Amino acid sequence: MCYNIGMLAYTDICYNIERFQSMCRERDVTLTLATKTIPRDVLERIYARYDVIFGENRVQELCDKYIEGAHWIFIGRLQKNKVKYLVDKVEMICSVDSVDLALEIQKRCLAKGKVMPVLIEINLGETQKGGVSAADLPSLIATVQACPNLVWQGIMAVLPREGAEEAADRASAIYRELQKEYPLRYLSMGMSEDYQIAMDAGANMVRLGSAVFGKRS
Repeated sequence: MCYNIGMLAYTDICYNIERFQSMCRERDVTLTLATKTIPRDVLERIYARYDVIFGENRVQELCDKYIEGAHWIFIGRLQKNKVKYLVDKVEMICSVDSVDLALEIQKRCLAKGKVMPVLIEINLGETQKGGVSAADLPSLIATVQACPNLVWQGIMAVLPREGAEEAADRASAIYRELQKEYPLRYLSMGMSEDYQIAMDAGANMVRLGSAVFGKRS
């Protein structure tokens, strides 16, 4: 597995974690550390020192780096055949983008006797690969709501490189409209390059990788 070889020194990573934790506390935002390509030994040192949430994009990498007792959520695109490897390791799946995926998570959680918090990922542009379309969102919401082992807690969005401000405002408007009908908690939006835009638009969960760990190789 290829890990980040351009990573910052551990002391710099700690400085960044503390800086972003302080910023997020001030704005009542949940900080998720995006751990893609970050070695397990680095995460173990962080876990021993800080109360943090690790967000992983890849199922196999999460399994390889899994630390018992740490807070793990899944933030990447998820294939149905990989769900079985996740349900006993993560506290939330943030990228539910289809009825079939929701039903598979429900099946696997039922078998494990687990209730899984989930976010529905929405698609904000034609070039984006993941996320449910606006047309298919109502049926996905209905499916998730009907699954007894799933607890819908909000939406997730990936901002496009072009028109990020407009997309962030659109996602925030969708979230606020849904909150009128459902008791949602999270608008997960914003990564290292656009977290300020996302938070200014109302995001209350951000997923930071390179801003904390340094540029990935």
